[in-house]
Amino acid sequence: LAAVQMRSAYGEVEANLVKAEGLVRSAAEAGAKLVVLPELFNTGYGYTPANYDLVETRAGRTYGWLTGLAAELGIHLAGSFLLRKGEDVFNTLLLAAPDGQTWEYDKTHPWGWERAYFCPGKGPLIAETALGKIGMLICYDVAYPDLFAAYAGKIQLLLVSSCPPKINHMKIHFPEGREVASEETGAVARAMQGSVDLVFAENLREQTAWLGVPMLNAMPYGEFASPVPRARVSFGATVMSVPRLWKLIGQADQATITAGYNEHTQIAGRDGQVLAKPPAGDAFALAEVEIPATPPQPAIPQPQMNLHPAARWVSSLLSWLVLPEYKKHLK
Repeated sequence: LAAVQMRSAYGEVEANLVKAEGLVRSAAEAGAKLVVLPELFNTGYGYTPANYDLVETRAGRTYGWLTGLAAELGIHLAGSFLLRKGEDVFNTLLLAAPDGQTWEYDKTHPWGWERAYFCPGKGPLIAETALGKIGMLICYDVAYPDLFAAYAGKIQLLLVSSCPPKINHMKIHFPEGREVASEETGAVARAMQGSVDLVFAENLREQTAWLGVPMLNAMPYGEFASPVPRARVSFGATVMSVPRLWKLIGQADQATITAGYNEHTQIAGRDGQVLAKPPAGDAFALAEVEIPATPPQPAIPQPQMNLHPAARWVSSLLSWLVLPEYKKHLK
């Protein structure tokens, strides 16, 4: 198995596909039978109106690229991108088999500002492949124990594609040079500080061990920078308890947020222990794993998540605040 770590240039689809192809080919040459790419690997990750123009269809560039490369290399290949289905847009993790068969998992839980660009999926999906029964999740989905529970006793491998900026450690840059760190925006932000990091590392591996299946998770690396949708409303909601920051709300439309990414590209075994991580930069983790012959049944109670309740509250609030943007652009 191979989990790709790559940095995508925002909006540069062709350049990103060229980079991804080189990494996928190298992984296949190294013996990988399944390769997973990071969330939104084809477009990069950002919160701008450009996302509406980057949406594709099944007849689009990325869908054909994934299915074509999987067939050419004789591998299973997975990657996430914005896909229009009917009247709605989803963040879809497409898994392509070498024989042309495909499976589409739509991200169940868009995080916060992501709701301005795509809608929630309908929940877990099991891909019955030649490699076994594969469950799929995208990024913030891993913060929800019920999704792992839905896969319990039904899958032999867990595939995750992620692209999580460290929003709990972000900085907000205003046009006149003022910089505000996330912990300055109030008690809620401070409460979230440590727990989010655990979700994509220790917590994910604990859930994997509970399921008793191998897991691979692909992520980007480096720094993230972006404006945000409905910036005045979003910023106003986050600083409502800090009067000294209210004067900055009027500048929010010109502000940019920056943060590092959670860099936890990894492959874990059935016991949740890390088998492989990639070297620095554009690279991939590669490991030989034991896929159980049949879906194992959990033998212990499901582990608890360390995610602070404030994190879900913030995500839900921001999603609600930016939903009008999705509805407006969908028309």
